[in-house]
Order: sequence, then C-alpha cells, then structure tokens
Amino acid sequence: MGNTDNKFYSGWFSRSGSAQDFGGDLKLYINTHLTDLQGLDSLTSIAGNLSIVTNYNLVSLAGLERLTFVGGNLNVQNNYALASLAGLDALKTVGAAVTIQTHASLSNISALAALTSIGGDVTIKDNYSLTSLNGLNGIMSLSENLYIERNYSLVSLAGLDALATIGGDLSLYEKSSLIHLSGLGALSDIGRDLSVSSNPALNSLTGLGTMTAIIGNLFLDYNNSLIDLNAFDNIIYIGGNLTITGHHVLPSLTGLAALSVVGGNVAIGYNDAFTNLSGLDALFSIGGYLEIYVNNSLTSLDGLATLTSIGGLLNLTGNYLLTDITGIQNINPATINNLSIRNQFSLHGGRAEYLYLFD
Repeated sequence: MGNTDNKFYSGWFSRSGSAQDFGGDLKLYINTHLTDLQGLDSLTSIAGNLSIVTNYNLVSLAGLERLTFVGGNLNVQNNYALASLAGLDALKTVGAAVTIQTHASLSNISALAALTSIGGDVTIKDNYSLTSLNGLNGIMSLSENLYIERNYSLVSLAGLDALATIGGDLSLYEKSSLIHLSGLGALSDIGRDLSVSSNPALNSLTGLGTMTAIIGNLFLDYNNSLIDLNAFDNIIYIGGNLTITGHHVLPSLTGLAALSVVGGNVAIGYNDAFTNLSGLDALFSIGGYLEIYVNNSLTSLDGLATLTSIGGLLNLTGNYLLTDITGIQNINPATINNLSIRNQFSLHGGRAEYLYLFD
C-alpha cells in the first residue's frame, strides 16, 4: 500500500483504529509525508507481513505499541530518518523473517526487547549508525539464518547473549568497528555455515561460544587485524569447506589444533604472516581438494604431517618463500587425482622432487 498523500493515511488509520487483528499483509511503502503510525493504536496482531519500507520522513513507529504478533515477515527498511524502533515494544512473536536494513539514523533496536520468537531469517544490515544489538536479548534460538552485515558503527554483538542455536548460517560481514565477538558466548550449534569476513577492526574471535563442530562451511576471509583463532579450540569437525584467506597479521593457524576432519575443500591463501601450517596438526582427512596459495611468508608445510587423505586436487601456487614440501609426505598418493605446483620460486631451485608423492 504505497501513497504519498498523508490525508489518505490519516483516514485509513482512523478506520483501522478500532480493529485489534489484521488478517492480511500491512504494507507501508514510499510515503513521503508519513512521520509516525498514529491511528494503528488498537492493532494487536497482523496475520501476514508487516512491511515498513522507504518512508523518507518516518521518524517514529509510534502507533504500534499494542502490536504483539506478526504472523509473516517483519521488514523495516530504507526509512532514512528513523532513529529507533520505539513503537514495537510489545512485539513478542514474528512467524517468519525479521529484516532491519538500510537506515542512516537508526542507532539502536532496543525496542525489540520483548521479542522471544522468530520463525525465519534475521537480517540486520546496512544500518550505518547502529552501535549495539541490544533488543534481541530474548532470542534463544533461530531456526534459519542470522546475517549481521555492514553496520559500520557496530562495536559489539551484545544483545545476542542468550542465543544458543542457529539452524542455518551465521554471517558476520561487517566492515565495522567490531573488535571481538563477545555476545555470542552462549552459541553452541550452527546448522550450516559460519562466515566471518571483511571485519577490518576484528582482532579476536573471543566470545564465539563452545562449538565442537560446524556442519557446513567455515569461511574466514579478510579480517585484517585478526591475531588468533583460539575461539575454535574445540572444533573437531567441519562438514563443508574450510577457507582461510586474506589475513595480514594472523601469525598461525593455532586454535585449530583439535580439528581432525574437513568434509569438503581446504583453501589457505593470501595470508601474509604464516611461516608454516602449525595448528592443523590433528587434521588427518580432507574430503575435497587442498589448495595453499600466495602465503607470502610460508617457508614450510609443517603442521600437515598427520594428513593422510584428500579428495582430489593438491594445489601449491605462489608461496614464494616455500623451500620444501615434506610436511605433506604422509598423504596417500592414491587420494590425489590432480597435482599442481606452480610459481614456487624457492622450492629447491624448482626441481620436481615432489614426485615422491607418486612413488
């Protein structure tokens, strides 16, 4: 329901004021004169979706104070003047996804403090003034995905302290001021992928909880201040791919010492400080390929001595200081169907002594 005529909304709200339950979707789209939602004061439930999108002058959600239930999606997006979610203070249940996205002025979501049940994805994204996730404190589990992405002022994940399980993916793609992951201490289970990517200030994964396995993929990419992986001390199994790329100061893979099996591929590339692969000492099986590429300080593959099996390609490319590859000598050659060694300029003058893998 999109309209720029404020008189239309004033009349519609008045007629809706006596109705406590709304049976369909409520859509408020592109209303340039709408500043609040007064007139919906008696509304307690919406059976379908509630969408509040691209209302340029909306400064308040006042008028929704009695709303406790949304059966479908809650989508609050592109409301540039909106500074808080005050007005949703009574909301307890959202049956599907919650999306809070693209707000220049939104500094907090604390008005969601009564919310205890969400049936779909949670996306908190592109809210440039948001500093905290306080307001999600009542959420103990999510059946689907959690995306926290590009909230440039976010300094803490406080507000997620009760969250113990995520049925789908957890994506932390921030480009923010986030320096650690404190706030996720209760998290013990992720149903699919964990992605921690492009967090320039993040120096520690401390606070990530006590997971022992990741069912899907683990992506750690371009966290340029990250100095350790100790939060993964208890991880023994990754069902999908392990990708660790683009870290400038991360000195080693210490923190993955318990990891014994990766079901998919392992890719380690563009990490400037690794001199060896210590930290992967317990890893004995990789279900897919193994690629180690453009790690500018890597001189040996020590740390892979326990590895006996991979599932295809073994690729070593552009690790310019690598002088020997004896660290992979225990891989069963029968598990390698494609071997590629390229641009390894320090590897004993480029001689092909690596062919012992096929003896």
